[in-house]
Amino acid sequence: MQQLPSIPRHARSWFAASLAVLALVGCNKADQQSAVDQVAPPQAALPLTTADLPAGSDAPAVQALPGGPPARVVRLVDPSQRYAYVDRAYRMSDAFADAPPDYSFDYGGVRPWIWRSNSGAYRVLERTPGGERYYYYEAGEDLPFLIRDPDYAYGYDRGQLVVVYDRQGRVLPYDAIDRRADFAGRYLARASGLFQAARNARREAVAQANWIARQRELATERRAWQDQQAREADWRAFHALHDAEEHDRWADERLRRESEAARVFRMISDSPAADRALNEARNEQSWMRQRRGQGQPPAGPGPQSQFGGSSPPPGDQAQAARQAQAQAQAQAQAQAQAQARSQAQQFQSQQIEAGRRRDAAMQARDQEQRLRQQHDQLQAAQHDAAVSRAQADQQAAQAARAQAALHAGQDRAAAVKANADRQAARAENQARREAERQAAAKASEASRQAALSTQAQAEQEARRQAAHQAEAQHQADRQKAAQPAASQPQGSENHQAGDHQPGDHKGHGHDHDKRQGEPDHPHP
Repeated sequence: MQQLPSIPRHARSWFAASLAVLALVGCNKADQQSAVDQVAPPQAALPLTTADLPAGSDAPAVQALPGGPPARVVRLVDPSQRYAYVDRAYRMSDAFADAPPDYSFDYGGVRPWIWRSNSGAYRVLERTPGGERYYYYEAGEDLPFLIRDPDYAYGYDRGQLVVVYDRQGRVLPYDAIDRRADFAGRYLARASGLFQAARNARREAVAQANWIARQRELATERRAWQDQQAREADWRAFHALHDAEEHDRWADERLRRESEAARVFRMISDSPAADRALNEARNEQSWMRQRRGQGQPPAGPGPQSQFGGSSPPPGDQAQAARQAQAQAQAQAQAQAQAQARSQAQQFQSQQIEAGRRRDAAMQARDQEQRLRQQHDQLQAAQHDAAVSRAQADQQAAQAARAQAALHAGQDRAAAVKANADRQAARAENQARREAERQAAAKASEASRQAALSTQAQAEQEARRQAAHQAEAQHQADRQKAAQPAASQPQGSENHQAGDHQPGDHKGHGHDHDKRQGEPDHPHP
């Protein structure tokens, strides 16, 4: 069997030199920075401004949004796709990375932040009293496929509610999804108005100071979302299944955003954040070269060896030797490139691991800072509670004193009222006794007057009766006296009349007595 010619010494030297050059390619930080600076910024991005712009007011909480028809709830035909909505939003958020927003606009006093990919996808962020609220729109769609608030994330399919996730990334059961259809409908109505304004309203640059004030909070939320994805097994499995295609879909945007973040962090003198963004951009460039076929070994030129092709023409051995040598050099170059790629991949893995360690260290620092903040907040809360308790005790004491004074006043008022009631009762009793005395006096006077009247009437009646009796006696005496005179003759009567003058005097004296015995007033 014919042996292949050995690789010449100058080829071995070229191979070693190639390995050395390839090993140095990824280590030149200046070259890396230059490559990142050459990446164009996002098309929709307005540079951050140093102008003193208002941060805007908080957007209404979902309970304060205008009511309307609840979202129509539909069920997934394929339950394995239940994490598709949150994972698409997660990929978009990961692609926008830590880059600042592209622009803002005024929306009724609220100033939402907008990230727009070069492909036309949107992420809208507005601040609410309870935290940040995100809206995610696919390119060409005016309704979001996911809306995420601090507690829940709502997945939509062309305006229909499909799935709801809790703050741990878990899918809610169907009955819980049905109960949140009202809030999902309110969110959908606001999302439609926000998207139209994001496209048509006057765009304004985001104030650099406002972004710096909120950037760390946004980065912490992004890492918390990553932790949710890592903890939830079903979501993690779905993410891994679609990782290659989704990574490739967002690779260009991620490179642009990491490069933009590196430039902005460098501009504000945040070196650790700038280095982290720079490493992410470089890793993305390396992934894109490998994924898209850059740096693949070229095909070997000329005729093949006897293991797979034709033999050189007879009589041209020198030409065959040159072809074999060229083929050997090509193979050596391919091996060198393969080894260089392997080293690059190993270096990339090391950088990824280093990035993870840096992220872990940053998370630890953030956790420590959060713990300090929580400790400070706890101490402040305890101090406020102590002050509140002291104020409450003081207010309670004041209330007790006021209550005691009120009771004392009520007691005094009751005593005054009792005294007044007693005096009124005495006065009433006196008035009643006086009235009774007067009534008795009147009754006594009336009785006396009645008795006097009765006595007078009785006396009058007695006088009448006496007068009547006297009159009757007088008449009887006259009749008695008249009877003897009537029985005598007339002459004799006259004689007797002339002879008995004393009798006449006696008779006149009787009449005189009669007149004296009669009353002064006529007899009735």
